[in-house]
Amino acid sequence: MSVSGILRSLGFVTVASVGTPVPLSATPLVVRAFRIQPKKNYGAENTGQIYLGNSTLSRSTGAGVYAILSQEQTEGESITEQVLSSRDMDLSSVFIDSDFAGDGVLVGYLT
Repeated sequence: MSVSGILRSLGFVTVASVGTPVPLSATPLVVRAFRIQPKKNYGAENTGQIYLGNSTLSRSTGAGVYAILSQEQTEGESITEQVLSSRDMDLSSVFIDSDFAGDGVLVGYLT
């Protein structure tokens, strides 16, 4: 099943403080599908892993973590979430955390 819509980008979302989950969108943003890729920007890339989850995600226990992006993943490897049901997803309720401050992801989405 394919998803159609308008492809957009939020750009890079970066973790400023390890242990403090950061939402993919600072304001409510309902999307049909989204894709995140490890940060690789002009020679700057992630030092550690990125954790994708809810606002209470815990890197140490895995509670609230939906997926993990490793630093070894290449640009072609990503996490894609397609919301194919009648319920769309709000990117302000999807969070990332990382092993190192300054690590992050590139976020693309379909409206």
